[in-house]
Amino acid sequence: MDRRRYLLAVLGVSTIMAGCSDESTTDASDGTGETTVAGTATTAPGSAKEPTSPTTNPPSTTSGERTTTRDGNESADAVSTADDAMSTPDGPAGDGETGLDVIHVAGEELTDDGVTRVRMLVSPATDGNVNLGGVTTELRDDEGTTTVTHSGAGSDGSFEVRSVRDENDSLAADTPVLDGLAEHAELQFDVPAAAGGAFEGGSSVELTLRTAGGIESSGRLVVPDTLVGSAVALGTGIDAETGDGVATARPAVEDVSGKVTGGTVESVVLRLLLSPGTEVDEFDLREMVLRYLGPVGVFDLVHDSAGTGDATFTTTAKTDADDSAPVLNDEDDWIDLEFDVSALRGDDGFTGGETVSVHLVTPSGETTTVLLFVPESLPESGEIPL
Repeated sequence: MDRRRYLLAVLGVSTIMAGCSDESTTDASDGTGETTVAGTATTAPGSAKEPTSPTTNPPSTTSGERTTTRDGNESADAVSTADDAMSTPDGPAGDGETGLDVIHVAGEELTDDGVTRVRMLVSPATDGNVNLGGVTTELRDDEGTTTVTHSGAGSDGSFEVRSVRDENDSLAADTPVLDGLAEHAELQFDVPAAAGGAFEGGSSVELTLRTAGGIESSGRLVVPDTLVGSAVALGTGIDAETGDGVATARPAVEDVSGKVTGGTVESVVLRLLLSPGTEVDEFDLREMVLRYLGPVGVFDLVHDSAGTGDATFTTTAKTDADDSAPVLNDEDDWIDLEFDVSALRGDDGFTGGETVSVHLVTPSGETTTVLLFVPESLPESGEIPL
């Protein structure tokens, strides 16, 4: 069945607010399958549990085109652009070929000229395979059209393929192939010189990925007027409609903390529970990708039982009556997810005042975004809320 995809690609300094304090807690859903949690120990929408750390004011929520603020007033300032970026896969399929889901898009290597490098996290849209060696990325703006291919032959540039989750080493071949719904890869490319060498602040770029068989996925990248120096989210993900109307479960973030050693945050712990309000009653954390965006760069982490990417995260069950961890299958299940910041970045970890974003991506492309605000002053050791 056709699979409709929404690429909401607003380059997100609006969601990464450097210098905000722990009191700037938000919890928003934009209607495209993405939830944002910011500040200290927020409660997931609809959660029956109370956070384990003190919370601040009730969070504001965004839905559709209206925003409800902490004082209950409504504003029409927050406009969802999901419909503007709607894309339907089209074209003839190759032998067992399917289209690509663009799950998350990030920009890094920001300069005074704009975003110079793009990193797209992708997976197969449906059962089937995608020969990434035959994929063409097309960029269109007012100045014209540029193309990027795997080999670079006959195009304006080339993209690299990096394995994130690969169950059978199909991505390690000379011709990289995604051949399972659980597989993920990252496509990285420098913005071609023919496209100006950078996506400038305030510009808009149409993006189309076309498989060898002609199946297309497309969306729009909108670059804000003001850019920051760290890696940022260009896309909040794709909300894929499978056609059968089956809801998918995802984890909710109940609490966020950092473990401090020697005056820096060496690791981060996210306390997770099963997000309420879906028809699916379990979620396996081994199928999730954690995407980290910060000043040092972009990293994709998977569960330590299936690690093939930059690094891995570990899970520890805190409440699990049926010993099913790392599967969340009960409203009382609590699982701690931990990742080593120091090992990931190759330094001592977070220093005071840093702001990063972490994106929890489900196999269906739904994304929960967590904004981490590191306090300006850190103790020599211990555990702190983020």
